[in-house]
Amino acid sequence: MKIFRKPSVYIGLGIFLAGILATGWITNRILSRTGELSKNVEEKKAEIVVENVYEKETPEVKEVQSVSAYTPVEEEPAVQETPQQETFAFSAPVNGAVLVPFSGEKLVFSKKLEYYRKHQGVDIKSAILEKVVAAEAGVVKEVKEDPFLGITIVIDHENGFETVYANLSTAEMVGKGDRVEKGVIISGVGDTAVSETGEEAHLHFEIYKDGEAVNPEEYVDF
Repeated sequence: MKIFRKPSVYIGLGIFLAGILATGWITNRILSRTGELSKNVEEKKAEIVVENVYEKETPEVKEVQSVSAYTPVEEEPAVQETPQQETFAFSAPVNGAVLVPFSGEKLVFSKKLEYYRKHQGVDIKSAILEKVVAAEAGVVKEVKEDPFLGITIVIDHENGFETVYANLSTAEMVGKGDRVEKGVIISGVGDTAVSETGEEAHLHFEIYKDGEAVNPEEYVDF
């Protein structure tokens, strides 16, 4: 083997090695610098995150957030006006004691007719021509001459209740379809009923609920 010993060969070799070393140093510096930059960037990002969290938790920020945050307002429920309802209560159509009570399904003896029959109302003691008033407001349903009860007025109270006034003196004071108020005079006590059991002057008074006769003494304080 032939060994070169010329100075130029060694110079070239030295330059080559120096180049390799320089390249490695530069690469190492670049990588080191890149690592430092990446580290600095990550640290800066962490500082920013921490700084933002801190800023969000400051009293000033919280106050602004609390003011600007949307808070739904609970609306107060609308007050519904309840229509005022008048008190419904029957009053006595005449002043007086009950002579003959309500019999319901029980049969009672009629002295005038001399046989037993139901007494679907009450006979209220009164005087002939004593004023008879509507026991409650309503519309006159009938004004008639009943063969047994005499002159009779029926008032529909438009709530399932009807009142019947019989043995009256006149049918001229109100007419069918008239609206009457509670306490308005509709007739007078008469002597027109042929089937009544009372011997004294009286008003025959009935109350019906949904078409069924009920005891007036359960609804009126006589």
